[in-house]
Amino acid sequence: MTEKQWHAVGERGLAETPRNRLMIALGAILEDSSPDERQDFLARLPVPARVLWKLLGQRPYRRETDRIRGRRTTA
Repeated sequence: MTEKQWHAVGERGLAETPRNRLMIALGAILEDSSPDERQDFLARLPVPARVLWKLLGQRPYRRETDRIRGRRTTA
């Protein structure tokens, strides 16, 4: 797969992901990435997306994965 084709896959996935699920999708990508991949991926995101992830995305992602994985939370 060429870089252009890979970029097109990402663009299509982004376009088809409901806006209220974007942070959950981002969390899943980051969770399955190695530390180096995670750093590279975050560096390529626009600054507003990185800020949103830090401020508004991490906690809901943890809640979602805890719920799916059957972990009890205290919030």
